[in-house]
Amino acid sequence: MMAYVHASYDLHPFVCEEENMGDGAVSFKSDNINAFFCSDEFLRNDYHKIKNDVDIFVGWTEVNKSFKQDSIKDVRKFLSKDTKFLIFDDIGEYSFEFDRNEIYKFVDDNPKNYLITQRYTHIEPHERILNNQAYLPFFYYYFDINDLLYYHPPLPDFDYQRLKDYKYDYLCYLGKDANIENGKPWRGRFVDRIDFKDKKLWKPSTFHGLSEKHKIFRKYVERTFNTRFADYGQYMLTSTFESLEVKVKLVFESFQILDEEIDVGYDSFDEDQQFLTEKTLKCFLYTQPYILILNKISYDLLKEFGFRFPFPSYHDGLIDFINELNEGDNLEKWIETSAEDFKHNKKQIYKLLSDNTLPFVKFFEKMF
Repeated sequence: MMAYVHASYDLHPFVCEEENMGDGAVSFKSDNINAFFCSDEFLRNDYHKIKNDVDIFVGWTEVNKSFKQDSIKDVRKFLSKDTKFLIFDDIGEYSFEFDRNEIYKFVDDNPKNYLITQRYTHIEPHERILNNQAYLPFFYYYFDINDLLYYHPPLPDFDYQRLKDYKYDYLCYLGKDANIENGKPWRGRFVDRIDFKDKKLWKPSTFHGLSEKHKIFRKYVERTFNTRFADYGQYMLTSTFESLEVKVKLVFESFQILDEEIDVGYDSFDEDQQFLTEKTLKCFLYTQPYILILNKISYDLLKEFGFRFPFPSYHDGLIDFINELNEGDNLEKWIETSAEDFKHNKKQIYKLLSDNTLPFVKFFEKMF
């Protein structure tokens, strides 16, 4: 069997061993599978040479853009009628143009169409749809970030014995779009509702207000690699240093909070478009205390996959919970009693990343 797997961005200029394959593709072989990872350029220029030999085509969330098409529906015409088409929606930050009824119809109309997705909480059940796999972006970001580990110094385990030595009680990134009305201004509105009392909150402006030592480090990454890796969120290495100076991180995800009052741009369509990113992953990879500001949908899904949270979801009273932590020495007591949960989550994320019994693995196996 030959399976074709699409890469979400252009590969380095690999040359396949097989004749007439063209540049921009690389193959991996096992006893049962011959898998090709191919670039966008290969898709547009050379895919037609192999399309009749492809049993399974795996495309990322916006694979239509790789073919320079307006919709995922249009990708089907580039494939053989006998090829199984699996949309593998594992990357945060990207979104479908489909609502749940449209994506359901797309799969249901063709017995060769399949969907594995982190999203679509409320979609109607279907034997060729696997939804609510909220952990999928962790795989993408973990391996993407690990490609640059030589740039990313690992954080030591949090030192619970020296709580009084940390410079700040909280760290919170509002993001580069926090002050843009069509960006994420709800983050500022969330923080404004918290009474920090005598606790010290640090809101570093990582994108615009780097310290001198961070500017030097950023320039090094830019010169030795590229600007994207110096500035893009998942590779924002200065946050590694900044985290060492605080007790607790308040971490916003990229998606909407799903609250009409605090998130002015909220739309019910957004409930099916939730996703996680490197922001959550980076919390799990270390044992530093954190409070993830998650809507109830994402919060509950992560708990189903074994993560433990010593704090509620936003919709279950998170702001009141944080305000209570700021009374007296409650914050220090909470940090000490919650240590095992943070250590558990670090173990759980590494367990998850190597778990071949996860639902998406079993779903994929059934396609062969």
